[in-house]
Amino acid sequence: MPYRGTRLVKKTFTIVTMMLALLAQAHAQSDAISGYGNTQLRPSIANPVQGDVLTFINGNWVNRASAAYTESSTAEGTAYSLTTTLDTLKYGTTRPAITLQQAGTYLILLRNRTSFVGATFSANDTTVIVLRRVNNDPTDIDSVMAITPIITTMTQHFADQTIPLIYSTVNANDVLQVWGKIYTAPEAGSVRVVGTNLVAVKLY
Repeated sequence: MPYRGTRLVKKTFTIVTMMLALLAQAHAQSDAISGYGNTQLRPSIANPVQGDVLTFINGNWVNRASAAYTESSTAEGTAYSLTTTLDTLKYGTTRPAITLQQAGTYLILLRNRTSFVGATFSANDTTVIVLRRVNNDPTDIDSVMAITPIITTMTQHFADQTIPLIYSTVNANDVLQVWGKIYTAPEAGSVRVVGTNLVAVKLY
């Protein structure tokens, strides 16, 4: 009996030791993820104040309260008729565009509204709205398409086209514009862009 008791105590001690080791390992992993287990990862934000929201991103602490930077552009009024050439949308002398004046990562939201004005299509056609960076290595960032129905001399709302995306840049002057086209011109009438909203909200 004493022998069995000794074995039971040893076995229990071993299990408890293993459990403590696992708990310590889990705690260390949690600290590593949160950044508080390492003094090098603790927040070093200058002059934090109540209400600041600190987030550990890509090895750095970011004060999200100080990252609240936005840019927006709204264009409407003089409608723009889409052509078969991809070009910037123009509302009279106004073009929907924004300049991102800070490097960082943004949530971009684009909403575009189009209408038929006396339009006739004997076959389905396609319109495309493009979000384009026009400087710093110009490129199309994203696009959205809409298919026209078969219609005859119709005037009515056509489509709400939206683009939501995450956009990152190392530049402090990226210019984003909204472009558009229709692949085949309508047999009569036009497809017109009647309103565009472009918003960028800096995330970090």
